[in-house]
Amino acid sequence: MLELCSQIELLSGVKNYYEVIKDKDEVEYIYDNNLFKDKRENFYSNDKYQKFYWLNYYSALCTMPRNSFDVIHGFDENFEFWGAEDIDIGYRLSRVCLIKYSKLIRGVHISHERDQIKNEYCNRLNIIYMLKKYSKWYFEVLLTFRTNLKIMYECSKIVNQLRQIKMQYIPIDDKKNSVYINTISLDFPNGNIIEFDENSKRKENHLIGLYTAKENEQYDNAYITEDIFTYPQFFACRILQEAIRISKKTWIVYSENSVRVDWYSMLEIKEIMGRTAFLLNSNSISEYSFRKVGTMLQVESKYAQITNLDIKIYKDYAKKDLQLINDSVNRIESWSLINICSLPNTQYLERFLSNYLNINYANKYYFTVFSKEFLIKDCIPQRVLAQKSNILILCDDVFMIEHSFLKTIRNTENDIIADCNGNISFFNA
Repeated sequence: MLELCSQIELLSGVKNYYEVIKDKDEVEYIYDNNLFKDKRENFYSNDKYQKFYWLNYYSALCTMPRNSFDVIHGFDENFEFWGAEDIDIGYRLSRVCLIKYSKLIRGVHISHERDQIKNEYCNRLNIIYMLKKYSKWYFEVLLTFRTNLKIMYECSKIVNQLRQIKMQYIPIDDKKNSVYINTISLDFPNGNIIEFDENSKRKENHLIGLYTAKENEQYDNAYITEDIFTYPQFFACRILQEAIRISKKTWIVYSENSVRVDWYSMLEIKEIMGRTAFLLNSNSISEYSFRKVGTMLQVESKYAQITNLDIKIYKDYAKKDLQLINDSVNRIESWSLINICSLPNTQYLERFLSNYLNINYANKYYFTVFSKEFLIKDCIPQRVLAQKSNILILCDDVFMIEHSFLKTIRNTENDIIADCNGNISFFNA
């Protein structure tokens, strides 16, 4: 049998793969080994998740009746990137037949190289396509939360509970370049978002508002009903976060007879992590400030505005000519990361830059910045800056770095400064 080290190498697809699958006994051993167990099995064993089995219909080994395949017209060939096309066909199959998990069907996945960062980005673009295609809250949840069957089931409990409650919808006064977000209710069982463009043309969507697939600051104003606070806190916070991202100003509109629900005793989950590791996720109302203006409350948050960072970062970095940087850093072996970002969850961005620039971090340093008008000399010890290895400084804003100060300490032309807005540059000593 395989030794443990060989099993781990096999799991990562490094070596021994083809030799092992040639031997029937070895293959049977793999099937019975928990190290290689299909993680979907635990969810499929619980029938209460049946409605959402399509969420795990990613095609390692999937079968279906030919007539069901024909009824749903097979795979959607409009997907342009890797990922989610199998979830899409699973969603459509769930409408015409039951999806089941079988231990009797076995297969071994052929190992291949993966660019996990690129894959997650492309997968997200495809889920956005599905949101636009189906206009269902499921895909808002997929884009907002790191979702499994349990989380989707818990979110469905929220939706079903609110569908029983009569709520007041927002009166429409501003009909130019604005968006109105109502809660799920007896009248709006799938949510309700009303948009007006620059020409006051109206468009209505039956969505929650967790994710809108709109551009940053696309609208002048976003109006949200006070009933948003009927949602669990983590739900309401993500809607506020998205509204702040897509509008220049965000307002809470007073609602008469607003109700509240005891979610704590109803839900098994109290908060949910975000879809990606470096997406800034809001879970607390304390992250927002509310200021009364006339009959409404204006909502602001210095953190929530970076909610779409995971898409923005790729687009912005793609605009840069990084070939010169790539050509240079490939000749350098020793790198130290100095992270002085004020935003949490920047580990994903660290990995993105490491993969994109093909560098490995020998050391990582994290320093807290206490004010926006920070000075590097006040928050990074000079002994760290003076080390011989090349450094990559990850900060909130490249243009706030004091190059003149760095020149007195650094004597290399290979240091890199990058920020969370997609700016990246060499620091030339």
